[in-house]
Amino acid sequence: MINNDDVISIAIDDFATKKRYKYGTVIIDSIKRKIINVINSRESEDVTNELKKYKNVEYASRDGSWTYNKAIKDFNPSVKQVSDRFHILKNLTEKCCDITSSIIKGRISVTPKEKTISALAEYLLLDRHDRILLVKEKHNKGLNYVEIASMYNIGIATVRDYVEMKNSEIPDHSSQVRGREHTKAIENRMKKARIVKELYDNGKTINEIKKITNYSKTCITKYIKPDFDPCNAHYGQKKEGILPTYKDEIFKLYLSGKSSVEIAKYLKTEKGHKVTPDAVRGFILKEKRINKDLNISLLCSDVIDVKTIKNLYFFDNENEK
Repeated sequence: MINNDDVISIAIDDFATKKRYKYGTVIIDSIKRKIINVINSRESEDVTNELKKYKNVEYASRDGSWTYNKAIKDFNPSVKQVSDRFHILKNLTEKCCDITSSIIKGRISVTPKEKTISALAEYLLLDRHDRILLVKEKHNKGLNYVEIASMYNIGIATVRDYVEMKNSEIPDHSSQVRGREHTKAIENRMKKARIVKELYDNGKTINEIKKITNYSKTCITKYIKPDFDPCNAHYGQKKEGILPTYKDEIFKLYLSGKSSVEIAKYLKTEKGHKVTPDAVRGFILKEKRINKDLNISLLCSDVIDVKTIKNLYFFDNENEK
């Protein structure tokens, strides 16, 4: 049992019993860190009446509520009122976000250290399987989420996902995935080819086979050839698109703060090429993690948007793991 006369410092806050309709008030002994009273109201008069039970209170922590301010003053004007830590940090963070938004418009370009560029280059050369293992390794060595995100130019949420990912959930190397997909595609083509050849050997014409299988004449003609090869002739080959031609211009626009929509519009009006904003966004992301012909000059400056900077206010840089 708590002796009401021993209570000298309290904290008051409200809680919802039915959100937006009905609220109550909780009173806590700040020193003993225990709940000492729960009131089914947050009206000033009701709170004042309950506070009269604690005659020796000298300090009261509360939020910015005018109701609680009045209740404490009506109870005892000499009680020193202080804002609770949560609302101090909340108000400070909101003010910092407002100031950041007023100073930074859209994105800013920053120059990473040489060590950061080297680490980023190492990360970009890896596929997703090895990137996840690398992030896990850095975290096991004591780096926190923010440090890893900054080192590899990835989101804090991505770092958390990689760190918390179970070994059984880590995807295979991309080459293994492509290899399995290619093998499966070959098996499907061979199955179709066997059906077509069997029908053809039984005397069916191409038109009759088309009606039975619903395959196109082009495919049927290909399947019945003696030298039919189920492998895709384009497998392992890469067709160059139009975007690499304008890589320097695209990155110049991107680093100046232009969005993918604006860049796509520029390519259409100035260069005569119709591309989607998604294609531009994908190209930029791909170039930033490009592997064998990594262009370090693109990494000598990076772009951080104002939203990313504001998100940092909500993380404990020292303790976030």
